[in-house]
Formats: sequence, structure tokens, C-alpha cells
Amino acid sequence: MPSAEALIALPGLACGVRVDNGEPLIDQEIRSPLVGCQMGSGKSTFVALVAAQLHQMGARLTVGDPHASNPEGLTARMQTLRPDNPSQNRDF
Repeated sequence: MPSAEALIALPGLACGVRVDNGEPLIDQEIRSPLVGCQMGSGKSTFVALVAAQLHQMGARLTVGDPHASNPEGLTARMQTLRPDNPSQNRDF
């Protein structure tokens, strides 16, 4: 499985891996995903990775985060994607 950095650098949204050769499946269309699951299942990590890939594709991102004040939550992870943030550190 490619690293997060490698996935973000792909020319589209990695949406899976081919079973025959292990190469990522790439979707070059920008879509509107909705993610939900149990607490602690990795939603924030997953959404941050997808958001970074969509950002690389030029997508405009709008995120609803009821836990925006959590310093380890989704909003904090996505701060580097803000156009007014000069940081290039993408620690998802």
C-alpha cells in the first residue's frame, strides 16, 4: 500500500488498489463524499487524506466538523490545506 504522501501526489483520488498488481485505482473526477462510522474507526484520518487528494486536484473543500475545537481532530489536521496557511507540513 502506498504511503499517504504518495497517495496525495497521485493525479487524482486514490479509491482502492488493484488486486492483480497492487497499483492504486485513480478517479480523476471530483466528487462530494459523505463519511460516517463509529468513534475511533479512523474517519478523521481517512477524510484528511481524501481532502488532501481533492485539494491537489483543485477542489474547493467545505467540511462540517462538530468537534472543530479538538486539537487532534479533522479541522486541525486540515489547517495546512488552507490557502492562507504557508505551512507545507501535511501531518495527517
